Amino acid sequence: MLHDCYRSSCESPEMREIRDGLGAAPVGGPAVVRVFRSETGAWCVTRDGVPGQCEFPDRQSARLWARVSVARCRAYRLLVASNSGWYADEYFNWPMPHLLAAS
Repeated sequence: MLHDCYRSSCESPEMREIRDGLGAAPVGGPAVVRVFRSETGAWCVTRDGVPGQCEFPDRQSARLWARVSVARCRAYRLLVASNSGWYADEYFNWPMPHLLAAS
């Protein structure tokens, strides 16, 4: 069975709780947000198209701030680094390439 992967969601239960708690309707523009550890050891959040970054003392605080910042977006992609450097990819209504397009 083929799945339509053009509009796809992989949203965490925590993100749904944030969205519900804020009463957030997804009406804002799309966003790509990254959470990563800087060279100084601070956890940072950046959003594509927005200059600068916000710094946090720990990963959990940065991740929560990033999630709240995209709660009202009609589509988002949230890339969160782990302590080991790997990224977790969380998205909602994000256009994904079709599986057969890569063949």
